[in-house]
Amino acid sequence: EVAKIVMGQSPKSQFYNTNKKGLPLIQGADDFTKIHKYTTQITKICEQNDIIMSVRAPVGTLAKAKGRCCLGRGVCAIKANDFFYYLLDKERNRLQKYAQGSTFDAIGSKDLQSFQILIPPTLAEQEKIASFLSAIDVKISLQEQKIEQLEKYKKALLQKLFPTKDKKVPELRFPEFSGEWVSVKVKDIFDEITRGKVLSTDKIYKIQSGLYKFPVYSSQTLNNGLLGYYKDYLFENAVTWTTDGANAGKVQYRQGKFYCTNVSGVLISKKGYANQCIAEILNKVTKKYVSYVGNPKLMNNAMAEISILLPFALAEQQKIASFFSSIDEKIELEKEKLEKIKEYKKGLLQKMFV
Repeated sequence: EVAKIVMGQSPKSQFYNTNKKGLPLIQGADDFTKIHKYTTQITKICEQNDIIMSVRAPVGTLAKAKGRCCLGRGVCAIKANDFFYYLLDKERNRLQKYAQGSTFDAIGSKDLQSFQILIPPTLAEQEKIASFLSAIDVKISLQEQKIEQLEKYKKALLQKLFPTKDKKVPELRFPEFSGEWVSVKVKDIFDEITRGKVLSTDKIYKIQSGLYKFPVYSSQTLNNGLLGYYKDYLFENAVTWTTDGANAGKVQYRQGKFYCTNVSGVLISKKGYANQCIAEILNKVTKKYVSYVGNPKLMNNAMAEISILLPFALAEQQKIASFFSSIDEKIELEKEKLEKIKEYKKGLLQKMFV
């Protein structure tokens, strides 16, 4: 009664291309942020600023069309003003209840056509609400760009503050240091190379307070960051890496006390070699040593034999580590700001709509 709905229809695959011939093809939520294919067989079309909604799992994910596109069967276009974009965003959970299907969740044309909504009686109020929420979206977009720029800045510095291939001196260096970097094996500078421990989630659930309560690190989210209490399994100021799975070889420096599950390895040094500088150096090379026989793995013995170039002076390592830590702290701070803005918007969606 208030919007036109255009259900998608997938073109035949022989008309797909990546040469930007025809129109961008949107088949599902994965295509909302990045176009993966184009098609010269045009089936159903959306125009710029149309609301695009995923009608297959995840049902209800939304985007605004940035231009003319071809719609595959995983999406639909809703031709309405911006108010309805925010209204549907707020109603996402209720939309998902309409989803049905034994293989995957989906919502059909009839359910969308008959989906009941409450709207303000005047177009002026709709526009006022949309304008207010659009301003918050602009703020979210600017904050995301700020984070992206900081991450690009860090990536550029990683290239310059560490030697490139076949060189033993970095392009940029703190002025008080000189001389070539030295080649060492991981086992030569770390006192212990071990794995994390198996943590019982039952025990983690039971303890709500107490002396030993520290973050649990894993390649996967463990109970949304619930805290454990295993005194004997505690690590402190160490370099960790993911030993198994898709993220095998990913290295991070963990400051302070923490637990580590058995899908992560731990590098421990009493001499100060466990620092972010070495973590960044390792992170640039470890992927080459991951075994892809079966499940991707980088186990203790393989990590121990990795050779890396690092500054001879521990003071230089620590200076580089401190420099990158400050950038990481800035990135995390900006991400926290972004989450607060998103939470603010989420609260408004609940309060400004019936």
